[in-house]
Amino acid sequence: MLPLYLLYGVTALLSVVIALLCWKKHSLFPNTETGYHVGEAMKSQQAWSKGNAYAGKICLFSGLFFFLLLPFLLFLLHMSKGWLLGIYFFSALVWVLLVVFLPAWRLKSK
Repeated sequence: MLPLYLLYGVTALLSVVIALLCWKKHSLFPNTETGYHVGEAMKSQQAWSKGNAYAGKICLFSGLFFFLLLPFLLFLLHMSKGWLLGIYFFSALVWVLLVVFLPAWRLKSK
């Protein structure tokens, strides 16, 4: 069971690192080496800054929820390894979709 919780922990740490890179340490526009790379975000300085800040926040908060808070709640419910692994992969898929598509959708809608 410990390796499964380590997987959740490492993924949470990875989400924090990615979030900080996007939110606080992204490259300055027009040098877009580090940051959230979608067409809408790379159109202008303002879009680049907003897109990276939004992607970083989504990455941080959803990553902490899916990979720290959710496993803790599942631990309290005494879930089996199979359920924990299934929920991990589902959470990872939802997390990636949120981080990739939600900021792009928000930039398009403004």
